[in-house]
Amino acid sequence: MFLTVFTKDTYSQDVHFSQRLVGDLQINPAFTNNFEGSFQVVTAYRQQWQSIGVPFTTGNLFFTKKLKTSIPVLEWYAGISYANDQSGDAKLMMNQFQLNAGASYQYLQHKFSFAIQNAWVAKSFDQGGLTFPSQYDRNTGGFNENLSSGEAFAGENTSYYDLNLGATWQTVFGNYWDVTSGVSVNHLLEPDESFFDQSNQKNRGVGAQILSEKPLNEQLNLHPYLSYYWARGASELLIGSAVSFSLEGFKKIDQLKPFLYVRTG
Repeated sequence: MFLTVFTKDTYSQDVHFSQRLVGDLQINPAFTNNFEGSFQVVTAYRQQWQSIGVPFTTGNLFFTKKLKTSIPVLEWYAGISYANDQSGDAKLMMNQFQLNAGASYQYLQHKFSFAIQNAWVAKSFDQGGLTFPSQYDRNTGGFNENLSSGEAFAGENTSYYDLNLGATWQTVFGNYWDVTSGVSVNHLLEPDESFFDQSNQKNRGVGAQILSEKPLNEQLNLHPYLSYYWARGASELLIGSAVSFSLEGFKKIDQLKPFLYVRTG
């Protein structure tokens, strides 16, 4: 059996979560300020595709602190985030550290926020778990790892600096309908990411998010949501809603919020 694949360009996908509670923070650094209180800690973990061999695992951690100023309508915020991703037989590993900083300004019922995200990304892989077409040994009918792979790897490690920008606008319609919209630009400098001697720039991406909250009654709130992200060679659309139930009186749990989202791209 012979399988031949022809391709002109291929693109890799950024590590991300589809769930908006984490996805917004990954795509738009200005959303790290979208919470009540003085600080926030968010973490997420995912494991997938274990049935086909080595599972893909992803973990994220976000910490953000609000900084009050002498001007009541002006607020600064800063934070740090970390992401780790491990995938496949090649043991492809990514470690990403991000420093987020921004400011928000309140004007009447409108709140504007802008943030900048400085990231350092390190990636590595291990050739030991891989075989290549040139390593097929006709004498044995199998792959021989001692044969040359024919691949011109410059190394098994690479790292680069990445820059992301984000902005949000929050307002209230009719004193009841709270709406927050955001836009972001990711990989602004289009950093080079390659294990080969040839250049491979990451594609600049743009994102847009709209989320809102509308009370249905004293105990029930509706949270419609839409998110779109586009980069050359890939796009993603998320649309759906959450419903929050007030749980006042249940010790330290304020509310329960189940959600349903549909993803396409």
